Amino acid sequence: RLSADLECLQNRGVELVITSVGSPDAVVGPLHDAGAQVYADVASLEHARRALAVGVDGLVLLTAGAGGQTGWANPFAFTRAVREFYPGPLVLAGGITDGRSILAAEALGADLVYLGTRFIATRESLAEDAYRQALVTSSLDDVRLSTRVGGIPASLLACWLEQTDESGGDADGFDQNRLLSNRTAWSAGHSVSAVSAVTSVAELVATLADQYAEARDDLRRLVTNE
Repeated sequence: RLSADLECLQNRGVELVITSVGSPDAVVGPLHDAGAQVYADVASLEHARRALAVGVDGLVLLTAGAGGQTGWANPFAFTRAVREFYPGPLVLAGGITDGRSILAAEALGADLVYLGTRFIATRESLAEDAYRQALVTSSLDDVRLSTRVGGIPASLLACWLEQTDESGGDADGFDQNRLLSNRTAWSAGHSVSAVSAVTSVAELVATLADQYAEARDDLRRLVTNE
């Protein structure tokens, strides 16, 4: 699908493309020529350096606790290690639960964050109702690492793994067709503990903004000893 997908992105004038699973080398040049920026999902320092070497414009750090295809590194250590050699746009992904988490990521050195699990549990998402309700009733203790969906470790809800056909058991190595055939998998990151209800996107964004402002005020008082 690579050639067809790349042509579609070029023709549609997409401004930002995020690559994942494998080197972005083949797409960076054509996408830059089309005026798009390219960010790369990375899960290790080696991944980060290799992505930068082929000219990506930003890095997305997949850390332990990210939903779906996940990372394994501690977000504190990973972010600080990458900042030792990379001053550019940095996105932190994995376990971002609320506005306070967003502020903490900024303090750590990230410019942006990913929130995925929280937005699955919104009325506008394409998730089925049972999936959304499972997010509400689950906690981080209910998240399991499994290779069943795409052949590489992914964070999935235990209840989905228990109710799906075991004949499609764990695999070894990334398989694009296997991933696409599991589009309805119930993925979730450790931030699922913060999902207490199904809301609208607008309500969630407003809540995150209020939490961020409150956390910033708390930090200001802490720094000034007020």
